[in-house]
Amino acid sequence: LDAIDAGIVKAAGLDVLETEPLTNPNERILKYDNVVLTPHFAFNSEESFDELRRKVVQSAINVLKGDLHYNVVNKKFLESK
Repeated sequence: LDAIDAGIVKAAGLDVLETEPLTNPNERILKYDNVVLTPHFAFNSEESFDELRRKVVQSAINVLKGDLHYNVVNKKFLESK
């Protein structure tokens, strides 16, 4: 929000907030016309579910093939084994 106030960021679309749910109607973030908030639901589309299904199947195929390096966050851990 400070970056928006400073003109560094022109607008923001947020699906995850530091504190959820927002319960105070006077929250600073609610005062911005150039901030769009969604309730942890912005991913919800047919396309996103299709992509999720595809990635799950691809991950399962890769594991069955013995490729454990696909879509791994901590590859150094796997390399140490």
